[in-house]
Amino acid sequence: MVDNEEFLQAIEKIKDSVDTLLKGFFDFKKELCKKKVDLSKQFSLINFPSKGLYYPNKKKSLLIKYLTANEEYVLCDSMLMESGLGIELVLDNLIMEDFNIKDLLLVDFQAILMFLRSTAFSDKVDITPKCPHCGKEDKNEFRLSQMKFKEPKDQPNEFGKYVIFLPEIEMEVIISPLTLGKELEKIKNESDEDYFIIKDDEGIDTKIKKEKSLSLVYNIDSINGITDKEQIKKIIRKLPKKHSDTVFNFIKRNEMSVRMSVSLVLPRQFSPLTRLWLQYFSQLLPLISVL
Repeated sequence: MVDNEEFLQAIEKIKDSVDTLLKGFFDFKKELCKKKVDLSKQFSLINFPSKGLYYPNKKKSLLIKYLTANEEYVLCDSMLMESGLGIELVLDNLIMEDFNIKDLLLVDFQAILMFLRSTAFSDKVDITPKCPHCGKEDKNEFRLSQMKFKEPKDQPNEFGKYVIFLPEIEMEVIISPLTLGKELEKIKNESDEDYFIIKDDEGIDTKIKKEKSLSLVYNIDSINGITDKEQIKKIIRKLPKKHSDTVFNFIKRNEMSVRMSVSLVLPRQFSPLTRLWLQYFSQLLPLISVL
């Protein structure tokens, strides 16, 4: 015989179970609606070069729409692009999934830009390499879809982070790859202290960015639990060179980006040495930067 209290408890458990099932059903329905796409618009699936290792949800790809005249209008607005807002507006409009573009790793951002450039204009890029010996130029080409990406040498932990411990100074450094948000923050917060001055050939003062220092600051998430970037800058400036080199070399070792070289089919009159030299290609980023 079940008393009233036990009966009511049983009913409450059943109600809780039903509520849980209904919540799961509506969450599932919501996800389906969210992923519903307009098949009249051209789009494709972009696989991340990072393979999703550094994202909390381990996301490996995104659905991306093709560029239209609307996005090109924004991309041609110099004020929007210089502020960084232009690329945010464009990607927000082109990414078909719920994804904060500032969380995009720079290497995945590069892959998206290459896809957009390739599909909007042409996958083929024409170049005119010049022989360093005879000065002869020759027209050539390569395809963006054939570009390769550098892969990290080490595996991150389950949270997509690297942890380095420097025992001599008892310092724990947590590192993660640069995201688009970090890059925009770096540009916004640059100061004169991040530069040193040299004289150019005409004796004019020229600012040279301390790439090593900035790379350390924005790749480092924390030092002994300190996350404030200004505090991290101060620590890095006082760090012995041996230790800063250790951290910097680790970052470079696991840096992911598009490889800045392509193989070209060159005329026979070029020597083997010249052929090898011309394989180095440094015009890719300026071409992609039009996006």
